[in-house]
Amino acid sequence: MNKWKQITEKSWFNNAVALCIAVLFYVIITHLNVFGKAIAAIGSFVYPIFAGAIIAYLINPLMMLFYNKVFHKINKDKIRKMLSELSALLSVIIFIGLLLATLIPQLLDSILTFIKHIPAYVDSLNKWIGGFGASGLGSTDAAQNVINLSQEFFDSISEAFQENSGDMMDTSKTVGGHIGAWFIGFILAVYFLSAKEKIIKSFAHLALLIMKDNYWNVLPFIKKCNEILSKYIIYSIIEGIIVAVINAILMAIFGMSYIGMVSVTVGVTNLIPTFGPMIGAVIGAFILLLVNPKHALVFLIITAIIQTFDGYILKPKLYGDTFGVSGLWILIGVIVGGRMFGVIGILLAIPVVAMIDLLIKTWIAPKIKAAEAKKSKEHEDIDNGRI
Repeated sequence: MNKWKQITEKSWFNNAVALCIAVLFYVIITHLNVFGKAIAAIGSFVYPIFAGAIIAYLINPLMMLFYNKVFHKINKDKIRKMLSELSALLSVIIFIGLLLATLIPQLLDSILTFIKHIPAYVDSLNKWIGGFGASGLGSTDAAQNVINLSQEFFDSISEAFQENSGDMMDTSKTVGGHIGAWFIGFILAVYFLSAKEKIIKSFAHLALLIMKDNYWNVLPFIKKCNEILSKYIIYSIIEGIIVAVINAILMAIFGMSYIGMVSVTVGVTNLIPTFGPMIGAVIGAFILLLVNPKHALVFLIITAIIQTFDGYILKPKLYGDTFGVSGLWILIGVIVGGRMFGVIGILLAIPVVAMIDLLIKTWIAPKIKAAEAKKSKEHEDIDNGRI
C-alpha cells in the first residue's frame, strides 16, 4: 500500500495516466466498428435480462398500487406482497390479451383490405385530382402531372415490396427474436419483482461502498429521478391509450374507414415527443386520402382538436408540475436523443432532459451560486480593506 502511495505521488504518474487514457481513447475511436460489434454481441446475450428489468420496472408501480390500496388490510407482509405481485401480473396479462384480441384481427383486416384495394384507391384519387383541372381550379396539365406522379409513387412502392422481400423476411426474423427475448424477459420480471427488496439492498450497499458519505447526498436525487421516469412512462402509456380511444370514437362518428389501424398508429406515435402527433396525422391522412379525400381533411381537423385537448387539458392533468422543462430543451433532447440512440432516445428525451434539469438545479446551480457569493464577499472584503 505504501509503495502504491509512493508511486502515485511521483511527478510522472499523472502524466502517465493521462497518456494511457489518451491512447485508449484513440484506440476506441479508430476501432469503433470492432467495439460496436463486441458491444452488440454482449448485448444480444444480456438483452432478455435488460428486457426483464424494464418490464419489472414498469409493473412495479401497479404492484405497489395493489400493495398500498387493495391489500393494505392484510397484516402478513409476505402474503400481501405475493398477492400484490400476482394481481399486477394478471392485470397486465389480461390487459395485453384483450388488447391483442381486439386489435390484431382488425389491424390485419384493415391492412389486407388496404393492400387489396390500392388500385381502386389510386384510380379514385386520380379522378379526384383530375376533377380540379376539369372544374377550373387548376390547369389540366398540372393535374395530369400529379396523377402521373402518384401512379409512379405507387408503382415504386410495389416494386420495393417485390425487390426487398428477402430483407422483409430477415426483418420478420429479427422481430420474432425480439418477441422471444421480451417473452423471456417477462418471465425474468416475475423473479425480479419477487426479489425486489434484495436487489435494491444489494445495489444500495454497492453504491454506499463506492460513494461512501456522498451516497446520502445523492440518494434524494436518485429517488426524484426514479419518480420522474416512472411517472413519465406510466402517464405516457395512459395518454396514448386515451388519445387512441378518442380518435377511434370520432372516426366512428364520421363513418371513416380503417379506424383500428389509424387509431393505433395515432396512439403509438403520440408517445414520441414533439414530432409524434405530426407523424401520426400524416400517416392517417395519407391512408384516408386514398379512400376518401374528404375524410382525410376531417381527420386532420380531428387530430388538431385532439392535440389541443391533449396539450392544454390532458397533459397538465396527468403530468402536473413533474417536469417543468422548457419546450426548447425538450426539442433539443428529442433531436440529440434520436441521433444518438434512435427511437429509444426519442421516447426517453423528456425524462432525461428533466433529470438533467434536476441535476443542474440540485447540484450545479447551488455550487455556482455559492462560488459567486464567495467571490462577491472577497471583493467586498478587498474594497473595505479587510484583506
